[in-house]
Amino acid sequence: MLIIDDPHAEDALPFLRQEVLEHLGYESLSQRTFRWDDLKFEVLAECSDHRYWIWSVSDDEEESYAFVVKRPQGGATIGLMGTSGLSPSEFVEFVQENLIEQAGVS
Repeated sequence: MLIIDDPHAEDALPFLRQEVLEHLGYESLSQRTFRWDDLKFEVLAECSDHRYWIWSVSDDEEESYAFVVKRPQGGATIGLMGTSGLSPSEFVEFVQENLIEQAGVS
């Protein structure tokens, strides 16, 4: 995994910020409305040619990660999951191994 130190990382998202926020609201346990200020950017990483944007956020008082995964062929996914006590870089590896590879998404 490669951690990318880019102060403009959020500007390179494959979705508009509003699209990310709306999708997070759908995935939220309480269907809450998120604001961009609710998210704390943690890391931009690359793993197996997938690019990951990771933010920490509280969802119904549960610490969670909001994430965007950009696949090498251009598709992308938005998600929201509890941290399960993982660091942001451990979370990237977890998503890569358990959601991307097992689902056969490349």
